[in-house]
Amino acid sequence: QSQTLEPWKLYSTVGLLLGLDVITFGIWQIVDPLQRTIEEFTKEEPRGDLDVLILPQLEHCSSVKMNTWLGIVYGSKGLLLLLGIFLAYETKSVSTEKINDHRAVGMAIYNVAVLCLITAPVTMILSSQQDASFAFSSLAIVFSAYITLVVLFVPKVRDIRNVGDYTQVIHCL
Repeated sequence: QSQTLEPWKLYSTVGLLLGLDVITFGIWQIVDPLQRTIEEFTKEEPRGDLDVLILPQLEHCSSVKMNTWLGIVYGSKGLLLLLGIFLAYETKSVSTEKINDHRAVGMAIYNVAVLCLITAPVTMILSSQQDASFAFSSLAIVFSAYITLVVLFVPKVRDIRNVGDYTQVIHCL
């Protein structure tokens, strides 16, 4: 059973998903716009100077129903990840010459899903500690991108190194 995916269908699907994101974020900004809030902590006295008090402040960019909107965005992206995991699972037994990296794509999707399941709750818990939250989420993004690139391209580079004739391998890419 041979099925072909026409390019316009792929572009229209990506455009539809992008349009849904634009509509979601647009409604969010119209209904419940993000505003700068300042969280103030207790005043501190520095050790060396007695005439100065330090008032630590933490700036947040949030809205009234921030958790609801984040739940909507996380839910929609989670459903897309579940769809990707389902499609990767369904195509694991497919073997064709033109698409020989479907298992690598499935592993990349699994890795991104696991990292998202870990990162989203941890960054919400660490929201009052900006440095820790930023460090954790940025490391998760970099680690996810790195793992995806390694899973997708290391086997191809290894094949290029092992095969003497590079034209055959480039034909597979």
